Amino acid sequence: LLDDSTKYVLLDSCKFNENLRGGISFTGVKHFTATNCEANENGRTIPDSLSSLSNPGSGIDIEPDLPDSCKYGYFYKCTFNNNRGPAISTNEIVAPHVYDMHFDSCTIYAKREVGIYCTGRKYFFENCAINAAVSWSSVGNIEAEAMVYKGCHFSDGPYNGTEYWVHNKPLISIPG
Repeated sequence: LLDDSTKYVLLDSCKFNENLRGGISFTGVKHFTATNCEANENGRTIPDSLSSLSNPGSGIDIEPDLPDSCKYGYFYKCTFNNNRGPAISTNEIVAPHVYDMHFDSCTIYAKREVGIYCTGRKYFFENCAINAAVSWSSVGNIEAEAMVYKGCHFSDGPYNGTEYWVHNKPLISIPG
């Protein structure tokens, strides 16, 4: 849990796996870097039991406690795989307080209905393997705040020997 406007955090090769509630929880941080980190298999007490979801159950939940904000996050070669909730999430209520999150060469896998639920401003996904349904995709009102996907590979196929998606949602659903 990173809160109270924490600044200048660096995580390298850390694992946040198989936690009850979620892997990484941001409730207020500025200038955060994570390299080669894992946030996998979170949000459950019993493997693959839907009844064991502990919300949000995400790999990473970027949701500042107001008036705090979350700004300037950089994730390089991180994995957010097979969490019970979204792999990456930001609730739309706090979206104006989340800014400039960059995911570079990350692997994102979710077989449930929502894999990426990001509603902040200026999210940038570059060279990522995205095996997840994208629901919501930015709330920026100007081009400079838009969500960007560059060089990403989107797929709804199996990941690492796991089964195909268990829902029929579109690969990307962009509101508005």
